[in-house]
Amino acid sequence: MKSIDVARLVEWTYRVQRADMVVDRGVGLFDLERVAAGIAVFKRTTDGSGSHISELGCRVDQMGTPSGELHPDAEAVHEAVRTALTPIQQGLVLLHGRTGADPDWMPGATVQDVVVRRDNGAPRYRYDDHGHKAGVMMQRRVFLIDAGPDGQRQAVDTGLSAEALDCAREVYGQWWDALSRLAGVLVGLGLSSHRITGMPTPREPWLAGAPAKAC
Repeated sequence: MKSIDVARLVEWTYRVQRADMVVDRGVGLFDLERVAAGIAVFKRTTDGSGSHISELGCRVDQMGTPSGELHPDAEAVHEAVRTALTPIQQGLVLLHGRTGADPDWMPGATVQDVVVRRDNGAPRYRYDDHGHKAGVMMQRRVFLIDAGPDGQRQAVDTGLSAEALDCAREVYGQWWDALSRLAGVLVGLGLSSHRITGMPTPREPWLAGAPAKAC
């Protein structure tokens, strides 16, 4: 048994095993299973000779992992994703499983108030109901620490609003919740070759001070 966290198990399932390509195209399934699943069966050679592809031992009309090569644990993970998660959760799990990268929660980001400026650099002003200046317009923007031209680390304005940071971290939280739910389902199933160790990061790593994951 190989110990693995659920995020890396999902990555193995979709980036290495490509389980969605295999199962959803019907590769690796018996003919009756494909028919029952509503998957088109390509059983004849293109030259019209009538030979069954299964008899030839190859497939010419499909892509993905060849028949019989999908690991049963990858099949179990994909089935659990399809049946135990919401559509949004499925999308997040598939997207980041295929890329192998966790959602970017913008490690080290801070929010600062900056002056809103015109194209010529002049500040924009707020006006009251009488048309009088009521102060300079301000916007809360996201800053990230980066190396400047002199090599010194400094806060760099990303141009993103504070709402963009909130959105990025909400997406991360939904992805984390999806994997946590998936892990619970898979532990109950009992995989043949993998032992799930749990979640690789806290749900809110920006609060826990967790380092950014190296991709």
